[in-house]
Amino acid sequence: MALAKTPSQTPSTKSLPGYLHRGAALRPSVFLAEYSIVKVESIYLAKDGEKRCSRCKLKKPVKDFYRNKARKDGFNHYCKKCANEATAASVDARKDLESRQSIRSTRDTVLRDRFGVSLRATEYLTFEQNNRCPICHNELDTPIPDIGADGAVRALLCSTCFTGVTMFRNSEEMLERALSYLRSFKEGNDLDVIAGSLDPKASNFKDI
Repeated sequence: MALAKTPSQTPSTKSLPGYLHRGAALRPSVFLAEYSIVKVESIYLAKDGEKRCSRCKLKKPVKDFYRNKARKDGFNHYCKKCANEATAASVDARKDLESRQSIRSTRDTVLRDRFGVSLRATEYLTFEQNNRCPICHNELDTPIPDIGADGAVRALLCSTCFTGVTMFRNSEEMLERALSYLRSFKEGNDLDVIAGSLDPKASNFKDI
């Protein structure tokens, strides 16, 4: 007695998309799962030659989308305009990041070579000083480490104050003379009085 043939459990592939026909060796459950995904995503995928961009949310002809074999519908999820804008923004962001990293790297090299201080340590000191120069109390435009005689960093100075301290050779005596000089003019004294108040041995005045 011949046994009756049972219906095949594998669904017909006639109604499946073309790219699923090539997967005939897959299990029936895989067929059903992939087909159901296609059915669900068909709302968002290309239909009647149109597709909705997931960035601008506009429905456009598929010719306005770049092809993408990795996508189920064969087209990119961004339209060409949005894809170009996203690529340009990504390139600009990468260039900006590389530029900032290059600047930081150069700054770190200069600080290490000239002052023996890393950029990270300088940023920490800037935070500790509330981003203020301890002399003029202005914001630190370009913080410069002020190195003492022992080689340790005394503080971070702005470029102007750092130049001033350096010009006075870190000498308290010279700074006091400069202060006396400025105060003398403030009090209305003339140059002869100022010259007479200075130590002749330490001054640069010559007999005329």
